Amino acid sequence: MLLPADSPALSSPDRETPPSDRAGESMAKEQNEQDISHLRQEAEAQLVQMQLKRNAADSREVLLHELQVHQIELEMQNETLRQAHIDMEESRDRYVDLYDFAPVGYLTISQDGTISGANLTAATLFKVARKELIRRRFDNFIMIDERDRWYLFYLGVVQHSEMQTIELRMLRGDGTDWYAQLDCVKEGAQHEHPMVRITLTDNTERKQVARTLAEAKVLAESEEKFRKITESAQDAIIIMGADRRISCWNASAEAIFGHTAKEALGQELHALIAPPEANAAFLGAAAHFQDSGEGPVIGKTIELIALRKGGDTFPVELSLSATRFDGQWNAIGIVRDITERKQAQIELSHANRALATLSEVNCNLVHAKNEDELLQAICQGIVKHGYRRAWVGYVQHDANESVKVMASAGHEGPPDGTQPDWAERSMTLADAAIHSGETQVCQDISCDLPAFPWREDTIRYGLMSCIVLPLKNTDETVFGILHVYAAEARAFIPAEVTLLEEMAADMAFGVQTLRTRHERDMAQEKNRQQLLQLQENLDDTVRTIATIVEMRDPYTAGHQARVADLATAIARELGLPDEQTHAIHLAGMVHDVGKIQVPSEILSKTGKISAIELLFIRSHAQAGYDILKNIHFPWPIAQMVLQHHERMDGSGYPQGLKGDAILPEARILAVADVIEAMSSHRPYRPELGVEAALEEIVLMRGTHYDPPAVDACVALFSVRGYILPK
Repeated sequence: MLLPADSPALSSPDRETPPSDRAGESMAKEQNEQDISHLRQEAEAQLVQMQLKRNAADSREVLLHELQVHQIELEMQNETLRQAHIDMEESRDRYVDLYDFAPVGYLTISQDGTISGANLTAATLFKVARKELIRRRFDNFIMIDERDRWYLFYLGVVQHSEMQTIELRMLRGDGTDWYAQLDCVKEGAQHEHPMVRITLTDNTERKQVARTLAEAKVLAESEEKFRKITESAQDAIIIMGADRRISCWNASAEAIFGHTAKEALGQELHALIAPPEANAAFLGAAAHFQDSGEGPVIGKTIELIALRKGGDTFPVELSLSATRFDGQWNAIGIVRDITERKQAQIELSHANRALATLSEVNCNLVHAKNEDELLQAICQGIVKHGYRRAWVGYVQHDANESVKVMASAGHEGPPDGTQPDWAERSMTLADAAIHSGETQVCQDISCDLPAFPWREDTIRYGLMSCIVLPLKNTDETVFGILHVYAAEARAFIPAEVTLLEEMAADMAFGVQTLRTRHERDMAQEKNRQQLLQLQENLDDTVRTIATIVEMRDPYTAGHQARVADLATAIARELGLPDEQTHAIHLAGMVHDVGKIQVPSEILSKTGKISAIELLFIRSHAQAGYDILKNIHFPWPIAQMVLQHHERMDGSGYPQGLKGDAILPEARILAVADVIEAMSSHRPYRPELGVEAALEEIVLMRGTHYDPPAVDACVALFSVRGYILPK
């Protein structure tokens, strides 16, 4: 018989129907339709057989026949459906078992990133109940630092139909992490809302095995690298065990310390390579190191003195670190022989000392004002940069052939350079330098100069080595020596000697330059005094000429001097150089010297002047030029006098010059001459005053008179408060 749709045989509330059942149901439906058709055919066949037995049938029998056929069909259909449901249930149970208990997890991710389906294996992998897993966001189970990779991967999955794979670090419900391989494929058409089906495989154990194998490989490689490094390292690599004995001794250690590995391994470290005086400090720190792995030099790089096989000591650089082997602290030391570096540092220090001294000397050469100051500054500079004592001596060409100390600095010492009579005493370094003209060096006074007169005193004062540098004239003759002492023996390396010789040469040049400069300054001072005398004589001559002119024209007495004073003030207001200003002053003092050729009765005439008389008066500019042109002034004084009545528009005389053709000095004289003439009394008119004169030059500014000169003149009177001298 037929089963209802909600019959327990058709649904199971305790089992979840997998999303992929739809394909199976479609196949079952087709099979059911085929079975019904087959049943119909069998029923028709049976009915035919029954009709053969009956020869006749009435309409009631036909109806009954139809009912009977239909009943048979229904019974056969119900039996088929019941068997189909039984088969379907068994198939579903098998599928659900395969889905839920598969060795991998299955997830379905909806478009919004939430989990819409999951099997029991997936829930077990995440350590979350399946009902709590559903509708959770999938990215909540991905480690935060992996989520960006997932988002980019997810976009690629939904845009393609092929299956894609990624490995991610996932997060379980209990907070632990694990590694999963995700095989993802999109389900649904491109235009639909796609879902992503994911197959999860737990790769944690495989990753752990791979990591363990990798670590083992790295460890093996590290051990091999360590062996190769220790054997090829340029530095000694030494390991000291908890028993203070050597457990590692590489080839460089053999080369540096002289002990073979066979000789060194198992020996107590400090007894083998440290000087006896260092053992006490080592024993004091060893016990604390064995307990804690700590010590005053652990993790540091230090310099100390080491012991070679045979007993020689040498400087080394030690980098010390601590590590644990088998629960005990071991010290790892990297040792470098720094003998060459130390020597290079010493040489560099000496070279820098000499270079700094050279720089100091050259600076003093630039700024020294006299020879004594230079010598003393040089000695002080030498001592300032690390030498113990320095002095400069000049050869005295006297009967005793003595050396006079000119300057000295530094620690007190014996009376250097004061010994007389070179010939009667043994040869010293100073004597050798003076006679040979070559540098003399003593690297160890205690043994190199047993006959040195002040050897014992020199050592007592802490002077262990010295250098004597000759100071030469330009003709290579020696005029003095520079004697420099150092506190340590073997202080003067070749590079340092070269720099000190350069310094001595610069010093000698500086002395000669100062002497030349002094001689030059003396000559310049003499020339300056002579020039001043000549200038005073010239000024006196100009004043004498001006006086002669004024003696012939008492009405214009003082006119030239006042014009000269005002013109000088205008020049200064314009910012002209002093030399040009002085030239304007001289030209002003004699600008009317040509009036000496104008008859005095015309100059002193009180009435109206005729045209002929005016021509006589105007001729004074040319006459003044003719008088002055043969006097060799340093400036064009004669031209200034010639042009002082020229005007900017060409209306002046005697040449009718215009604009820039007129000397700037003559333009200034023209303005000053007009101001003084209009403001002073003349025989032919009374004085007009300064205000009228200023109005005149302002009115004629640019046409008759030079604009800058006019502006400067107006500023003098209106702003500076200038007053014409009486």
